[in-house]
Amino acid sequence: MVPCGALLSAGAAALWIHIWSLGPPKTTAHRDVIEVGDGFGIDHPSAAPTRFRDSRLSQAFDQLQAASEEDLPVTLEKIVSSWPEHEIRNTVAKLLDLPADNSRSEILRGSLVDRWSRLDPSSAAMWASSLPESSNHLDTITKVALIWNESNPAEAWDWALSLTPESTRQPTLLALGYEVTRADPALALDRLSVLENGPDRLRFIEHAISNLAATDPDGALNRTSQLNDPVEKNHAMAALAIAWSESVPFAAATLAVEEMAAGPEQDRAFVAVTQRWAQQDPDAARAWVEEFPDGPLKAGAMEQIMQQAAAATELNRLPDTK
Repeated sequence: MVPCGALLSAGAAALWIHIWSLGPPKTTAHRDVIEVGDGFGIDHPSAAPTRFRDSRLSQAFDQLQAASEEDLPVTLEKIVSSWPEHEIRNTVAKLLDLPADNSRSEILRGSLVDRWSRLDPSSAAMWASSLPESSNHLDTITKVALIWNESNPAEAWDWALSLTPESTRQPTLLALGYEVTRADPALALDRLSVLENGPDRLRFIEHAISNLAATDPDGALNRTSQLNDPVEKNHAMAALAIAWSESVPFAAATLAVEEMAAGPEQDRAFVAVTQRWAQQDPDAARAWVEEFPDGPLKAGAMEQIMQQAAAATELNRLPDTK
C-alpha cells in the first residue's frame, strides 16, 4: 500500500511538470494567463476561481481578436455583460498593465469601466481618481463622471468638485456642465462660479444661454443681463441673439446692434442673425440693414442677404422632378 503522502507528492509533481511544459505565454496579451489543465485532482477552493478568471480573460482576447469590425460591438457587449461583477476591478487593473498599443485590451478595459461605473459608481470613481496621470487618465475620469451623472447628478458633481489637480478638475466639471445644460441650462449657469476664466468658460456660457433661450427666451435674457463680466455678457448676448433669430429675427437683430459692444463678437452675431432672417424674409432683412450707416457691419450683413438671394434664385431654376 502506497502512503497517502506519496500520492500527494506524485500528484503535485505531475502538476508542476505540466505547468512547466507550457512555457512562457506566447503573446503579451496572455502573459498573466496560466492555463491549468483539468484532470489533476485540484480540489483546493482557490484553484478553480483563479483558473476560471484567467481563462476568461484569455477567451475574451481570443473572441475579440477573431471578431470582424462589424461584429466587434456585439461580441464586446456579450463579453462585458457576462463578466462577473466581483472580478471587474482586478481585470481592469490587469488590463492597465498591458501595452498602450494593444487596441483590443483598450476596448475591453474601457467597456468594463463603463459597466463598473454603472454598477458601483462611487467605487469606480475612487479607483479612477487614484490613477497616475497619463494620456488616458482624464478620459477615464470624465467617462466615470458622465456615467455616474446619469444615475445621481448631485453625487457626480460633488465628486468632480473634489478632484485634484485643477487640470483634472476643470475638464471634468466642464463635461458635467455640458450634460446639465441639456436638461436644465439654468442650473448649469448657477454652477458657473466653479469654472476658471478663459475660452472654455466663454463657450460654456454661450452654450448654456443658447439652450435656455430655446425654452425660456425671457429667462435667457435675464440671466445674460445678470452677468457682471463685460466680455462674458457680450458672448452671452451673441448666443442669445442667434438663438432668437429663428423665431423673432427683428428682436434678435435689434439686440445684437443695441445691446452688444462693438467688435468681432457683435459682427459675428449680426451677420448670423441677418443670414437667418434673410432665409425667412429677405425683403424685410434687406430693408432693415439698408438703414444702417456704411461700414463693415452693414457690408457683412448685405453680403449674407445677397448670398441667400442668389441661393434662392438658383434653387428656383432647378427642374421640378415631381
